[in-house]
Amino acid sequence: MSYLAIMKVNADTNRVEKFANFPTQEEAEGHVQSLIGTYPQAYAVANPDNSSGNWLCDVGAKSISIDVVIDPSVAIREQLATDKANAKAKLIAGEALTEAEADTIVL
Repeated sequence: MSYLAIMKVNADTNRVEKFANFPTQEEAEGHVQSLIGTYPQAYAVANPDNSSGNWLCDVGAKSISIDVVIDPSVAIREQLATDKANAKAKLIAGEALTEAEADTIVL
């Protein structure tokens, strides 16, 4: 497990803007203490996913959580795959297709 020194958080989005990763909690807390004058809201916290990922912060609670961002293109591809599978099943069964299902058919 690694630890983060959360130095700066965007007040509008609550996303981390500046951080440093450390192997121990003591090192992260030491870094925070050394820069507390420059970053008065800085704090140390365990890295929830051992990455330098996309985190949301709660400065008051001195916590972070992983922000799961869904890529719209992934959702679109998943919906297309579902429509395609439904279209195939309906064609085999002789049922009417929805417009979205019909759009997946390549002639």
